[in-house]
Formats: sequence, C-alpha cells, structure tokens
Amino acid sequence: MAKQQQNQERQRGGPVMPRSPMSRFFDEPLLDPFNIFASSIAPFASQMAVPAVDVSETEKEIVIKADLPGFDTKDVSVEVNNNIVTIHGRMEEERESEDKRWHRRERRSGEFERQITLPDYADGAKAICKMKNGILQVTIPKGMEAVPRRLRIDTE
Repeated sequence: MAKQQQNQERQRGGPVMPRSPMSRFFDEPLLDPFNIFASSIAPFASQMAVPAVDVSETEKEIVIKADLPGFDTKDVSVEVNNNIVTIHGRMEEERESEDKRWHRRERRSGEFERQITLPDYADGAKAICKMKNGILQVTIPKGMEAVPRRLRIDTE
C-alpha cells in the first residue's frame, strides 16, 4: 500500500507538503495588530492548495476576492457565521484510463477551506457573492455604526 502511494505521488510530480511555518507566519495576527482581518487556514482534507485571497475595505463595504481557477460555482460554498467567512471548495480528480504512463502530473484535486475573520462592524447577514472567470468575490456591507457621519453641533 505504501509503495503504491509513493508511485502515485511520483506520477503526480511529488507529494504536496503542508504550508511551512514561515508561509503561515504571514496569516498570523502579528501583521494585523488589531486582529481586524486575521485569517486562518483549516487543516487540509487532501492535497488541494489553499486559494490566494485579497481583502480590501472601503467606506461602505469589505470585499474578499479569492482565486479559484477551474472551479465551478456548484463546487464552491461560502458561509458567514459569527463574523467568519468560510470559503470551501472541492474539485474531483478526473478519472483517467489505467494504460497511461504519466510524465508529469501537477493538476490537483481534493478540498480546501479558507476562513477570514471579519471586523465586528461587518454586516455578514447582507453579504453577497459572485464568481466570474475563476475569481470569487464576497462583498460584505459595513453596519451603520461603521460608516462615518458628520454630526451637527448644537449651541445652548
């Protein structure tokens, strides 16, 4: 069994290693001292790589963009719970005939899960998602208390 697994890894181009402590360092709250956008990566269920994400903020909303090339919308789910956005995806391995001898096999299959913690002022109940050309975009509006407003000063 172990020999068969080694052969499969060799055919795929080698085993995929989990993220190194150094690469995980950049996801830690140390670089986000107020823990506004702290993100964590769930344990791997397979050899699928974790998608890259961008998180930006405007005066009215927070936008998360994730690179998901090759994924269909039916294979991706997005959930917002307790101000944590969870992006989960699954890509099935293509069944190939056994008579092929691989020279290189780098395309991956499996599952991933990525979680992004939102600030308290995000209104996750009003989040919307769309996907175009392999880029998933999650837009979360800010609550009213986060939108700056000018106050009138009354005189007495």
